[in-house]
Amino acid sequence: MHPWSVVAFVWPTYAVASIHLATRASSCVLDYTSILPRPIEVSISAEYGEFIRTIGSGSSATVSTYRRYADDKTVAIKEYRLPLCTTDETQEVKLEYLLGAMVSNMSSMTPTLDLLHDASVCQWYLVTEHIPHSLMDFRLNLGPQELVDIILSLEVGIHAMHSLGISHGDIKLENVLLTSDQKPKLIDFGSATFHRCRVDALEAETNVAPGDYGTPAYLPPEVFT
Repeated sequence: MHPWSVVAFVWPTYAVASIHLATRASSCVLDYTSILPRPIEVSISAEYGEFIRTIGSGSSATVSTYRRYADDKTVAIKEYRLPLCTTDETQEVKLEYLLGAMVSNMSSMTPTLDLLHDASVCQWYLVTEHIPHSLMDFRLNLGPQELVDIILSLEVGIHAMHSLGISHGDIKLENVLLTSDQKPKLIDFGSATFHRCRVDALEAETNVAPGDYGTPAYLPPEVFT
C-alpha cells in the first residue's frame, strides 16, 4: 500500500477520535501499524535515487539531496539515527511522516512525499520536496514589505494547520524555506503533534507521541519554568 493511501485511511478516523477523546481522556489513539513505509530491499541509492550531497546534519538525522529515479526529480531525504530502534523511536518517525503528509497540500507547507524503511538495518528515510534556500539564508537581503508578505503567508498556512489540530512545535528561520519567487514553505515536523491530545508519556503503543519543545535557543522563558 502506498503511504498516501494510508494517510487517506488513517486521518478521517483519527480526526474524529482525537476531538472526542481529548474531552474525556488524557491520551489519543493512533494505529501506527497502519502507517506503512515503502520497503527498501538493498539500499536507497540502488532502488530510490542517486545521492547528490548532504545539506544538513544533526544529532538525530542527516538530510541529503537525491535525484529520484522514477521522475529525475531532486528531493530531500532525511535519514534518521535510531540507536536502539525502539518502538517509541519508530513511532516518532511515523508520526512525523503522518503530520507532514496531512498538511502537504497547504500552500505554505513543504510537501512530504514518501516514507522508506530498510528493515534489515532498521533504517528510516523521510522524503520531502527539495527547496534549496531558507529564510535564514536571505534574512538580511529582504526588505520590510517582503518580510511582511512572508510572515502573512506563513500565518495563513499555520492557521490552516492548527484547524486540523496540528501544532508544528519548532517554527524558526531555518525551518522556513523560500521558493524562487519567495514563497515560504514550512519544513520539519519532528517536534509536531496533535495539540488536542494531552499526552505526557508513551504509556501504550497506540498513544500519540507528545511533541517535544523544539529548539532551545528559540524557546520562550515560560517553557523552562
